[in-house]
Amino acid sequence: MASIGAWLGLLDDTGECFPAVYEAVKKFLAPVETVDHTLYRFSNQMNDEKPIAALFPETTLDLMDHITPQALTYPPYELPKVLALITETKPGLTSDPRYLRLIDLVERS
Repeated sequence: MASIGAWLGLLDDTGECFPAVYEAVKKFLAPVETVDHTLYRFSNQMNDEKPIAALFPETTLDLMDHITPQALTYPPYELPKVLALITETKPGLTSDPRYLRLIDLVERS
């Protein structure tokens, strides 16, 4: 079985196909306790491309919710940045239960 890092690497290279590819691989993803996977491409611009969270905020939110466990010792390094981009891009998602759960985890850790 591929690691979460491998899945995230695949997903962050899919460009405009990200939502469709995510739906196809979502069933293989599970929450991870460690923060060794990178969310860099989800929260940072590369070359002239916007961050994935800015391009696909709702799909990114679903991914973050899917891979983030119910309790964290500390949040993934990029998660606060990803959530901030989601807020900037699609403010209506701040009332989404997935967003509320993740922001609560970030604030408590």
